[in-house]
Amino acid sequence: MAVERPTTTIWTPEGQRMVDTSQSEVFFGLRSLELRPAGAEILSYVAQHPTIDTIIVMGEPGANKTTVLYQMVRELTFLFGPDKVRFEECLYDQVMKSSAEAMDVPRPEWGPSNWTEFARMLYEAIRAPMPEDERRVIRVSEVVGLSLVGEKDRGVTALEEIAKEMCAEDLNAPKTLILAIPPDARSQNRASLIREAVLKAEPRDVYRLLVNDCRIIPEGMGVEDTEEGGAKLQQIVSLMAGEKILQVAKDDVMKEVREWYNRISSVELREVDQVLLPESAKDMNPGYRFLYQLKTAHLDSLLHIKYGLSSQQARVVFSQYTPEKTVYWYLSMPS
Repeated sequence: MAVERPTTTIWTPEGQRMVDTSQSEVFFGLRSLELRPAGAEILSYVAQHPTIDTIIVMGEPGANKTTVLYQMVRELTFLFGPDKVRFEECLYDQVMKSSAEAMDVPRPEWGPSNWTEFARMLYEAIRAPMPEDERRVIRVSEVVGLSLVGEKDRGVTALEEIAKEMCAEDLNAPKTLILAIPPDARSQNRASLIREAVLKAEPRDVYRLLVNDCRIIPEGMGVEDTEEGGAKLQQIVSLMAGEKILQVAKDDVMKEVREWYNRISSVELREVDQVLLPESAKDMNPGYRFLYQLKTAHLDSLLHIKYGLSSQQARVVFSQYTPEKTVYWYLSMPS
């Protein structure tokens, strides 16, 4: 008996399309602040607005940005067809690496001026001229820039400049879409543990470790269950934020969140407690739960009050914590 695959409806200018969601469950599991399924809404919005040429996924390390980004690219490729769309990637870590090389200063030695230069290079990478192509070209960017601690600009000024440009866009012909993912602390912890386990394993065991123990199926880049494939996976996983970097990022963001929390009114304070969380958060301990609500409210305030963006241009979406589900982990852009 054939297994019935889950599907959802996407609305395109040509009409209604049914798509299989089984291999992009992280993306289709996204929820809006109102807890509506957000993945299909995002695909429909991009399909109905052919002027969109930049999609930015932002959030802390471990918030599932990369998985969401690549699964979204996969679904948009299937929706439009590879002969109709081309994707350009602009990843935060890649820009950071190229910035360190261009400045000839290792990242751990960066001072305020180096971080300022990095933020400038990040902006230029996101807003670089699009390549000539008969297909629709969309640049997808993954950005961590959520905090400006002291004089260490992790990309905040780049996002602020982009937000200014978005405020001047025609809402009927938008060019840029921002998806902001508040971090579930459990997902961040799990990402750190997976990284540690993969890097400790023998290369020949890595593929099976991911598939059997972590319920992650790597796809793309020719990765197979071999020693060579395992070594390639270890190289990719090594780029993920380790426990130390993850903690630094959490601490930096929390400094900004606390400052925001201390500034807001008593009415807004009460609203933090009223932030709805997805079903996957029902078993969270109270401390994690309030932190999740607080960071969600901060992101919402940042995008829609401080930056003045509409709820169509910039969307806060929950990436649900579902460790029992198998995740298809796409490692490269479609050609």
